[in-house]
Amino acid sequence: MDIVRAIKRLKDYYGIKTDASLAEVLEMSKSTFSENVKKLTIPKKETGKQTSSLLIDIILKRCLKDDINPSYIFAGKYPITAAQKTAQTANAIDLEKYISPDTISIPYFSDIRSSMGAGGVDDVEVEKEYIVIPKFDNMKAGRNRYQAIKVEGDSMLPNIANNSIIIVDTSDKFTIDNAVYVCV
Repeated sequence: MDIVRAIKRLKDYYGIKTDASLAEVLEMSKSTFSENVKKLTIPKKETGKQTSSLLIDIILKRCLKDDINPSYIFAGKYPITAAQKTAQTANAIDLEKYISPDTISIPYFSDIRSSMGAGGVDDVEVEKEYIVIPKFDNMKAGRNRYQAIKVEGDSMLPNIANNSIIIVDTSDKFTIDNAVYVCV
């Protein structure tokens, strides 16, 4: 764990610049905050490991209180808050900040909608977007193999809700009884 990066993420989240302001948010004195940061940045001589710190417990409690994802604070893994969805949408310019070795980016066509029947396409030119999701073991590699589109309407309930984003494996050409298909 890199406590310096965790502190930077906390400051960014709360929109503050100084350690003193962060100590105040964490309801700690500035000196207690500084001492605990020091403990976490200097390894113990005999073990080579970092010492435990009250600071980590306080940060975790604050994360729970403010609905912040601790994995984001300590490891930089999205989503930032528990209220955010597991998947993130991003344009091509911002894509790198959402990608990690544990995620995959999939083209997301927000102007194409899937529904029972014909679906639809808006005649509006839209900036290319991507949806970033965790990688699953059974996901196979392949450029543009997967695409994401939005479901419109409630005709596919209870299996697929209105405004759901579905992932389509465009390389799968076989039909199976009682399955859902997207025809492009």
